[in-house]
Amino acid sequence: MATVAASVFFLSVQRGIQTERLVSETRVVGSNFAARLETHVATRLRAGKLLGLDFLRSDELELGSFRAKTKLLHELFGDFQALNWVDAQGVIRIVTPEEGNIQALDLNLNDLPIPSAALARAAETGEMQVTPQITLAQGGLGFVVYVPVAENTQRKGFLNIVFRTAPLMRTALGDDTGLSYAFRVLDGDDVFFSSEKDADFGDIMHESRIAVGNREWRLLTAPTPARLRDASNLIDEAILGFGVLLAALTGLLSRLVIDRQHSLEQSRTRFLDFASASSDWFWERDDTLRLTWFSRGIEDFFGVSREQLIGRSRGAFRDPEAGDDDAWTTHLSDLEARRPFRDFLYAVRVDGQRKWLRVSGAPRFDSNGVFLGYRGTASDTTELVRSRSEVEQANARLAEAVEGLVETFSLWDDEDRLVFGNRAFRDLNKTIPEYTVPGTPFETYLRAGVDEGQMTDLEGREDDFMARSLAQRYDPDAQPFEIERSDGIILRLHEQKLEQGGIVTVGLDVTRERRNEEALRKSQERLALAVQQLSIWDWDLRTDKLYMSPGFATHLGYSAHEFEDIKSASITSIIHPDDVDRYQAKLKAHIEDPRSIFSNEHQFRTKSGAYKWFLAIGQTIVDDTGQAIRSTGVLTDITKRVELEGQLRQAQKMEAIGNLTGGVAHDFNNLLAVILGNLELIKEADNVNSIVPFVNAGIEATNRGADLVKSMLGFARRSRLQPMVVDLNTLLQETKTWFGRALPENVDVEFALATDLWTTKTDPALAQNAVLNLVLNARDAMPSGGKLTVETTNVTLGKDDLDVESESIAPGRYAVLAVTDTGEGIPQDNLDAIFQPFFTTKPPGSGSGLSLSMVQGFMKQSGGMVRVSSDPQVATTFRLFFPAVFAQDSTRVAETDKILRRSAPTTRIFLVEDEDAVRGVLAETLCRAGYTVQTARSGDAAYADWQTDHDFDLLITDIVMPGHLQGTDLARKLRERHPRLPVVFLSGYAKEATVPDNALRSNDVRLMKPVSKVDLFAAVETALAEKARARPPRADDLT
Repeated sequence: MATVAASVFFLSVQRGIQTERLVSETRVVGSNFAARLETHVATRLRAGKLLGLDFLRSDELELGSFRAKTKLLHELFGDFQALNWVDAQGVIRIVTPEEGNIQALDLNLNDLPIPSAALARAAETGEMQVTPQITLAQGGLGFVVYVPVAENTQRKGFLNIVFRTAPLMRTALGDDTGLSYAFRVLDGDDVFFSSEKDADFGDIMHESRIAVGNREWRLLTAPTPARLRDASNLIDEAILGFGVLLAALTGLLSRLVIDRQHSLEQSRTRFLDFASASSDWFWERDDTLRLTWFSRGIEDFFGVSREQLIGRSRGAFRDPEAGDDDAWTTHLSDLEARRPFRDFLYAVRVDGQRKWLRVSGAPRFDSNGVFLGYRGTASDTTELVRSRSEVEQANARLAEAVEGLVETFSLWDDEDRLVFGNRAFRDLNKTIPEYTVPGTPFETYLRAGVDEGQMTDLEGREDDFMARSLAQRYDPDAQPFEIERSDGIILRLHEQKLEQGGIVTVGLDVTRERRNEEALRKSQERLALAVQQLSIWDWDLRTDKLYMSPGFATHLGYSAHEFEDIKSASITSIIHPDDVDRYQAKLKAHIEDPRSIFSNEHQFRTKSGAYKWFLAIGQTIVDDTGQAIRSTGVLTDITKRVELEGQLRQAQKMEAIGNLTGGVAHDFNNLLAVILGNLELIKEADNVNSIVPFVNAGIEATNRGADLVKSMLGFARRSRLQPMVVDLNTLLQETKTWFGRALPENVDVEFALATDLWTTKTDPALAQNAVLNLVLNARDAMPSGGKLTVETTNVTLGKDDLDVESESIAPGRYAVLAVTDTGEGIPQDNLDAIFQPFFTTKPPGSGSGLSLSMVQGFMKQSGGMVRVSSDPQVATTFRLFFPAVFAQDSTRVAETDKILRRSAPTTRIFLVEDEDAVRGVLAETLCRAGYTVQTARSGDAAYADWQTDHDFDLLITDIVMPGHLQGTDLARKLRERHPRLPVVFLSGYAKEATVPDNALRSNDVRLMKPVSKVDLFAAVETALAEKARARPPRADDLT
């Protein structure tokens, strides 16, 4: 009975020992797995943070740069599924590698609940966020890490790290760990990973917890069913052994020996299982340091069989090119002294490749202190060493890049002492080099800069500056700020607080930017001021939207609102009516030919009603097809210039009139002598027949005087033209009759007249006078004789055919009359002066120098121009360009046709003239013609007489008279009561006859004094005829 009790006790103790060993083994394996997994995940997350910081320092994220930097991490950590870039809006913009991940490109994470929540949390906290396990867009299960990349509150985006769960866990477990133990990873209550479905995580189970970013994982470790069966079999065998002992007490001792041996074998098996479950290997060496035993897995590392490894000496696989001789010297010294060693890292050469081992060992001695060898552990650290090497290389490259930055970069530890400052930082502080060495407290460094005078305008405020600077530095919500140093450098400083403690300070030299901004601001202010003062336009031809600078409206006296109304109507509404047609024609030509520059002078009406002259110069902008799409330009107020030019012209004309006075006085004295002599002869004549020659001579002298006045006014461009449609060929045929009298016999005359010559509208008498002046000049240029050619032709002038500076006519069709002589010619130096009044190369007494001036004045008044070309000693040609017109009747009206049918003798005419002699002659002439005439000597007197007697058919009035009412005023007053009253206006000066007034109508007749009888009768009958045509029809006209 005692034996049975002892057996039961033994078995229970044995079971307890086995259970305790299993629990211990489970705890060791679980802790080892937790450490490896935490290291694996932490290493990868730290690499992701470093990459995020690197992107933060980049101004722009570029695809090639992103892929190059993430490629390094892919090579370091093969268990990354993807490294992606997510923009600030939550859309995946870059995936790496593209293979296997392309389906995630352009995925909007805001549409997915878990990723969107993690993104929002990362954006809110600025911290890295890890998701729970999710179904990946690439397929399968995994988890995602979002690293925010942001500067202050301005977020650039997120670095997106995608892990597949299974590959990551297998990397942490190793190849053989799962043979005897099962592992389960939970995120909260959700199973994240399970290595074996049938494992019992019950009584014998170890739980560890690790932090993964913002989440906590629970790691459960338990023996596999196979491992539990091994333990159970051991107990069953023990029971069987004790049964045998009970059956044969005599073999108790031998049975106990067998059981102990079996227990030892089982312990060895358990140890081997433990070694298999561990990521490390176990080994033994004898007293000669040769390998005698090792756990499974080491042969796979070396790539040779177990038999080939047994007996190998220490250092058999050592890589002699690893450069670790000093470390080996120390290690061999430890072995010879039989000292334990720990974490000896060395390189081995396996199949031509370098691998790394970390080895720890302890010496073994027997009970007598005899050295038996070493036992220890070894682990494959190849991946760790390579990763560390690559990280070190990456850090070295990063440090090199930071060192070469143009920005100042300084890193300060958690106690705010300098860790590192790059070259730009050191150069900026070259006056205080002793304070830019690692270990210098920031406050000491800042004080040294202040004492050195690096900051501006701090005298007496140094302590206040120090206090404010330190408060801002440690303020968690501090924003980037700028400082201006005493050397003129402006720095924009960004102080980034690090999660692990410490501060990174980046300084950007923005001196040039701020100087440029200041220069730009001043330039914009000057431009705004100039725009306010200048008058510019910008016209969008596609939308017809016109911008004109506010200064233009102000210059004209309009408010902004008033000027907007003007633009809405049309800008031409405030252009002087006389300038509108020319302005629109030039503008149209400019837009049709965008290559040309628009240039025009015209008047704008101010708010007060007055007009100001402006010079408009503009250009067009075209599209790709050459079509004008925009017109821009500037308007310059030239009112003062125009006024000065007018005053100058007036002064020049006054000078010319003064010079003219002598010659004109001579000619008029001659004419008056003729008239006076003939009148005296008439007075002494005996009979009527004898006075006829004297009368004719007096009339001819009077006509010559009128022609002289007309020529003078033509020179002044103030003579009143009497234009009509004229055929220049017909006019020249009529002129042939006096050519012979004007030219000597040694001058041959040739006519070359175009048969299809266009008609023109001009004053025929002045046109003949212009031709006569050219013929006489040609005669004087050929004193020894020569040839005179008169020709006509049709010419169409384009825009490119005109000299815009000296020729002001518009492009179009012209009838040209040319006079060519073969005389001496005109020197080139004199060509620009020949049209100046009184300019002549003739000897004194041979010419007045007015003829060409009169010709030019007449042509400009007629809307044409004169061109001259001369080849000295060969020929000179004057060409007169007359605007072509196309009318039904192109014949001249003969002077005799002016005498119309006389009206009835009952016609009553009211004659108003202030000159008594003129009034008497006109009244007598009209009375002899059968008209009834009443006269008045002023407008005021005529208006008073009209109140008592207003039954008149016609009003003939002088324009300029003494008193209040001028001729135009009188006509307007009388027409207020008699709207159909015809009026004939008289004037002794052309300018008076062209005064614009509401009383003048288009059908009113205007006469220049002196007036011949024929012209007077023609004017009367024309005015009466117009009245008859305008009267309402009478009843008898309709029958």
